[in-house]
Amino acid sequence: MMKMFFLLLHLGLLAVAHCSPSALEDQLQFNLDDNVGERVAPGKNEEEMKMPIQFQINGESYFYHDKGLSFYNAERDCIRTGGHLASIHTEDINKYVNGVVLHSNSNAYRTWLGGYKTDYSYVYHWTDGSSWDYSRWSSNENRRSYTLKTCVQMDQKKTGRWVEASCSEVRPYVCKL
Repeated sequence: MMKMFFLLLHLGLLAVAHCSPSALEDQLQFNLDDNVGERVAPGKNEEEMKMPIQFQINGESYFYHDKGLSFYNAERDCIRTGGHLASIHTEDINKYVNGVVLHSNSNAYRTWLGGYKTDYSYVYHWTDGSSWDYSRWSSNENRRSYTLKTCVQMDQKKTGRWVEASCSEVRPYVCKL
């Protein structure tokens, strides 16, 4: 079991290794120290949390975590388990992920995906380093804003459309291994 974890962790790191360390640092600019000690969503404690829901799409494993974390801590948790926040590359995958989230948590409002943009940029990236080749933005979403770092959430109330949000918001999240 431990060998499998390290293999998955190693494979997850290979997806990031396409960038030089300084380029990756420049892209992500995660300040994880600011998020140390972050609490889960109000009114819940570790014992009350559900186990992550695992599902597969096209041979890839996904995990939906109902606990709320900031984008940064959610990404850190995904890396810890050998993956990254989920990148979405097709409409079918987007619909499936949205369906699993709603089936697992009918009260779901928004869920973190692995999309982000850095300070004062118009360009989005995936935390796993894959190409940004698909998007499902909400029709009224102003994603061309030239603002500070923003991250991508899937909005379950808008049938899985995506919205920009402050990366410090506490939300459930989807990891992809």
